[in-house]
Amino acid sequence: MRCEACEEDIRKGSAKIKCCNLNCEVTLHQKCFSSIAKVIKLEKSDWLCKNCDEDTDTSTTTVISYSDGDVIKE
Repeated sequence: MRCEACEEDIRKGSAKIKCCNLNCEVTLHQKCFSSIAKVIKLEKSDWLCKNCDEDTDTSTTTVISYSDGDVIKE
């Protein structure tokens, strides 16, 4: 098994974080996940890899539209 972040082998018994999609095999070292989580807000309990996140309709991006007179802005 290889870490998707550093691309090094994950040794048996090492701390690791797996994508929450049960059908996915993407895994990270605990230390790699923690390093990424310092920069980007991630939760271990519901983390999805990029591919699984793109496959779901639960995007965290929201477009807000409002009317300013006769113009609709986003």
